[in-house]
Amino acid sequence: MYKIKTISATEARNKWFEILNHVYFNGEPIIIEKNKLPMIKLSRVTKPSLASIGEVITKTFGFLKTAAETAWPIETKEIRRKNSAYLKKTWTQ
Repeated sequence: MYKIKTISATEARNKWFEILNHVYFNGEPIIIEKNKLPMIKLSRVTKPSLASIGEVITKTFGFLKTAAETAWPIETKEIRRKNSAYLKKTWTQ
């Protein structure tokens, strides 16, 4: 493990882009302090993982048990066929 580096707010202001690059590329957080008091911890954000629509609905609208089925029905071959026929009819007119 590494020791978290502490810098002053003035140094952070003067070397802002160097600090951002250091934190991002090395993955080491930095604590910025003002008047010898820790004010903020700057650390790299982890890359978010992609979630399916079902996972998003469950996390945000967990109380709606049927939200996934009613809001976004699963596209079947039949639905795709109807949509293709509709688009073909619309564009050939």
